[in-house]
Order: sequence, then structure tokens, then C-alpha cells
Amino acid sequence: MKKNQQFSKKEENAEIVKLDPIIIEKKELKYIINIETQGNKITFSINDTNQLPSVYYIRTLSLREINFFHEEFSSIVSIYDFYSYLRSFWENKKLGLKKNDDDKLAIIIFISKEQTIEINLFQGPKELDLCLKEIWDKLFNLEEKIKENNNEINNLKNENKKLKNEIEALKGQNNERNKEIKMTKIENQELKKKIEEQTKGIIILNDKFINYMNKSVIMKDYERNMVFTEIKARMKKRIKKIKKLYQATIDGSSAENFHYKCDNIPNTLVLVKSEGPRRFGGFTPIPWASEEKGFFLKDPELKTFVFSLDNKKIYHLKNCSKEAVYHDKNCGPCFGHGNDIGIIGDPIKDNNLYTYPESFEYKGDSQPLSENHGNKNIKALEYEVFQVVFL
Repeated sequence: MKKNQQFSKKEENAEIVKLDPIIIEKKELKYIINIETQGNKITFSINDTNQLPSVYYIRTLSLREINFFHEEFSSIVSIYDFYSYLRSFWENKKLGLKKNDDDKLAIIIFISKEQTIEINLFQGPKELDLCLKEIWDKLFNLEEKIKENNNEINNLKNENKKLKNEIEALKGQNNERNKEIKMTKIENQELKKKIEEQTKGIIILNDKFINYMNKSVIMKDYERNMVFTEIKARMKKRIKKIKKLYQATIDGSSAENFHYKCDNIPNTLVLVKSEGPRRFGGFTPIPWASEEKGFFLKDPELKTFVFSLDNKKIYHLKNCSKEAVYHDKNCGPCFGHGNDIGIIGDPIKDNNLYTYPESFEYKGDSQPLSENHGNKNIKALEYEVFQVVFL
């Protein structure tokens, strides 16, 4: 192996990562630059099949070589940055290939009209090393494609002979039929293109719809970090996604509708918007349930908490508190004994949103959640319930 291809022991054990190839078309010729990384090394390889016999070119550069290669690369801090840098030039059509007089193939980067950078590749051995051969065999198995193409050509020739015989026999009648066949093929191709475009559009719209349906109308995107960070710290797990279970103004704001959508599901995040307006909520790992006679449940691990989006504060469950949540078929989600957050019956139609500081530590805040803290007659404008799904 050449000096510029030598790896340290650390880099020899590093994972080999195969990156997307860069395709450069030059007039009627097509070159594919295969790229892979190992540690702080990047290797380029090109099998120039435009020549007979084909010539194989290769070049490996370390990050240190790249940094000293040209002042244009001095700000690059990783191999992946350099790869992204090359692809940006490729996308802007400022990347090309050039063969020098000494039969070296060079990657040309057009920095400006007056300035270019050349990365010279060298003729390699006829036998590709294993990893590059795998890339070539998997992505561009030219011999198999040539055989397939030759078989297709022979089949087409045989079909042509048959068609000519039919044309001679049927003459004008067959000509009309051929015209219809050609038109049908063209129409089918156009329909296939439309179907592909519509399918892509449907997939994109479906993804957007799912994201929209799981998006909160109360909590802004930039406010998620405070709440999600606390959930991860309390649960000691990473969050995969949140799934909207219930929205009062869409699913119906009665307690019955809440329990139908949310019962027996653990790890729920509740968001409330009250008149004022004020925005607050709570999280609990305890699943909600419909009970004839309401009762409180403990959270011995103190994972349940409430928060204020307006105050940007988290309020933890007191160590001495015995009640974390309250279950009742006639109530929506309720936190604490007071209730600190109590949604009684229909909080939108009947103004039955209730907040009273008791079971959580508010650190002296007089109105931590709503402006009418302790008043039963607070009007809810909206509330939502999400399931937090962990990895």
C-alpha cells in the first residue's frame, strides 16, 4: 500500500463508511467517483470504463493532507465536511475531471474563473481491493448489464423480424395497428410518470398530515425543549416521538370524550390554554382511568410534574405529597390534591377549569399556572393530551 494509503492502527479498526458516489458527465462520457471513509481518511476511486482496456484510478487523502492541500480547505474540520464541500461544488456544476499529460486523472474544483484546485488520482492495480470491488459489483455490475442488454437487443431483433413479416402480410391494416400500439405505449409512459408523481405527492402530504395532526396548538415548537428535557430527566429515557391522543375542541370537551381517547395509556403530556390567556400543563407516567368513585394515586418515584409555558418554569411534586393524580369518570386529567390542575366535567362549556397550589413545589410563585389561581370558575379555551413514546 502506498504512503498516502497507509492507516494508523486506530484508523485500521475504524468503520469503513461508503458514501454516495459523485457522477460526472463529460460530453458523451460518464465517470463515477466512488467515495468511502475510514477514520480521518477519504478514498476516491474511478474505474474508467470509457477506455479499452479500462483503467482504474485511486487516491487516498488524510484530513491533515486536505487541510494543507490548499488554503480553501483550511476551515474543514472533518472528512464528512470535506465530502459535503465536494458535493456542494458538484451540485453547482463546479466539479469536473481532467486527464493530465502523464495519464493522471484529476478531480478539478472550480473555485473561481482564475482559481482551480486539482486532486490527482493515480493508476491503481488491475485487481480492485475488496471493499471497492464490492461497491463496484453492487452498484455498477457492468458485465451483467451488458449481457442483459445484448439479450434484450437480440429479443428486439427477433421481434422486429416478426413484425416485418406481419407488416408485409397485413400491409396497411398492420400499419394502423402499429400506430395505435405506439400511441398506447406513449400514453402508458405518460400515465406511469403521472402516477409516480402523484404517489410521491401523496407520501409527502401524508407525512405532512401526520406531523400536523401530532403538532400542538398550545405549545410552540421552541418551548418543547424545556418540557421534553424534564421528561427525559424524570423517566431516564430518550423520546422517540409524541402522538396526539385528544384535542378538546375537535374530539369534544366532555370528560367522557377524554376518557374514551386517553384511558389506560401511560406517559401522557397534558397541555391547557385558559382565558387570560395562560398556558400550562403536566406530565405523568400513570395511565388515566374512569372510576365511579374518584380517588387519588401516588407517584412514589416523583416522576409526575406540572409546568408553566408562560413563566418558563417546571414545578416538581413535593416529597411529602401522597397525591399525584386524580381519577374520576366525571373529570378530565387532574394533577395534585388541590387540584393543582383540575379539569372538571366540560371546562370549555361550563368554565370548570380549576387550579390550586398544593401538591407541587411552586417556590413562592403566587400565580404559577393561571391568573385566577384557586378560582373554580376559570374558562378553558383548549386542552390537549399527547402520549410520549420512548426509544
